[in-house]
Amino acid sequence: MDTSSLEINVEDFKKAMEEECTEENCWKSIYDGVFRKDFSNSTLKVWKKKAEGETVITMSMEGIIQGLKLENFVRMLYDTELAKKAKPAPKEFRIVETINKNLDYVYIHMPLPFPMSDRDYVQQRLLLNNKDDAELVKQLGLYDKEHKYYVFMVKSVERSDCPEINKLIRAEIKFNYWIFEEVPGEENSFTFKTRVCQALNGSVPLLFINDIGPKMAPKMMGDMLDNYKRIYGDFDKN
Repeated sequence: MDTSSLEINVEDFKKAMEEECTEENCWKSIYDGVFRKDFSNSTLKVWKKKAEGETVITMSMEGIIQGLKLENFVRMLYDTELAKKAKPAPKEFRIVETINKNLDYVYIHMPLPFPMSDRDYVQQRLLLNNKDDAELVKQLGLYDKEHKYYVFMVKSVERSDCPEINKLIRAEIKFNYWIFEEVPGEENSFTFKTRVCQALNGSVPLLFINDIGPKMAPKMMGDMLDNYKRIYGDFDKN
């Protein structure tokens, strides 16, 4: 792949994923447990990093999901048409430019609860897996593993064709990194790890900031399961 259009820093991705979530690295554990009672074997661990500023949030999540197809789960996160079926759904989610099958630019307008103003984002996204994109994995120096995995990287960018809009606050995803890995020998079972740093910008209530993690992270994962069932009709439990 021609990487001249790649604004995402793959080396930053690898560094972020390899960092241990310890107090020495300024991480604080804020959740460790099951995030859905009906998925009792699906677990979630969440850490939050010392705030860089009032509206800058850095989090880490790791866990395992059993009972869903990995390919469907990843597609649900990436596909702009499927996103319209999710709840809460973005007010707008469109592809601005497609570079190739792995790399594109998107615009997202997300509603936020009162009294916060809506946020919008302009992002570059990179999605690949080690089986279908073996050459690209090698080119980017990613992981050599036997079992299948997906890497999803997102970063806010500036584009002249996506100027800021009045009454919307342009938020920034400094990075949003995911890796999903099949659990060898276990059908419909996969692990996930994410590192995300987001600047919400504008005015953000302290209560909202404090709730991000211990309450919102498990709710977000639960919402993903609900959206999976809404989009695909049911879960894939064995």
